[in-house]
Amino acid sequence: HNINQINTTDYGYQLILMNARDPKLQGHLKIIMLKKFVDALVFKADNHAKEMIFLLPEIDKDLQESEKKFFTDKNEIVIEEEEDTWGVEVNPFFKTFMPKRVYQRLQKKDAVKISFIETEKIIEKGKKKTDDVVMVIKEETPKVEVEEIVEPTPEPVAVEEKEDEDDGMPSYFKVKKKKPVVEEITEEIVEEVVEEEFEEPTEDLFADESELAEARNDNTEDKKGKKEKKDKKVKIVMEYEVLINDFILNEDGTHEPIERRLNVKNWKMRQDESASNPNEVYQIELETNKGPVYVYLSASKKITKVDCGEVVYLMRGL
Repeated sequence: HNINQINTTDYGYQLILMNARDPKLQGHLKIIMLKKFVDALVFKADNHAKEMIFLLPEIDKDLQESEKKFFTDKNEIVIEEEEDTWGVEVNPFFKTFMPKRVYQRLQKKDAVKISFIETEKIIEKGKKKTDDVVMVIKEETPKVEVEEIVEPTPEPVAVEEKEDEDDGMPSYFKVKKKKPVVEEITEEIVEEVVEEEFEEPTEDLFADESELAEARNDNTEDKKGKKEKKDKKVKIVMEYEVLINDFILNEDGTHEPIERRLNVKNWKMRQDESASNPNEVYQIELETNKGPVYVYLSASKKITKVDCGEVVYLMRGL
């Protein structure tokens, strides 16, 4: 049946139908509403046919409560900033196959889930040292022996004393020159000795030798661990991905679970203040290795829909 017209009525809506094979056969489909929900459907194939009434039963209270806990509602998860997306998991209530817009109601047993995963990886850089540095702790500070270096003593320089020349002056007017004193030059060599400080563990003087040995061993291993940790260079890498757990419905009616893992390269949030749909005011675009993924938010920044291209996942509620 083709839909020629949709009219609003007091009970809900009326669709004017026309048989696709015979345009002379026209009927209608009445949608009976109870508040915002469909309560019944009234179908009439043509003017000469009888009306058929299809009643929609109310959901069982226990099932309604269990589904409310399982499925993600449209007013449940808030995303204030685009970074808040990571670590979020949603269980959609409907999924739509595009572009034909074929809807499929999901059940709890289908276990459909979309996870936005942030992973922190620590990568060690450089070669690892094979030789471990072991610091031995002794009770006394070891003495460092310094080999004495003896430099040769320079030989004294002989100075000849010259006799005073007779210049015709009386001897008592002459200034007697003093004999130069030759001193031995001795160079003092001082070598700076740097003594390595060893931290002595606090030990109980009354403890057994075995306990003291164990304490020294623990202190040595602690210093060894700190030395190895200092030598290692690490690099922190953040990875982002979207994990989709879904299923394929086979021709025989069986469910085949599938898993899609999309690596996210970049993401950004945009706002459409003039959006006609109140459930699509905000959009988070995730750039992945298999095409873009769009997360739609309501005006209150709550997740309402996840668009993965061929399949669109809808949250529970209006």
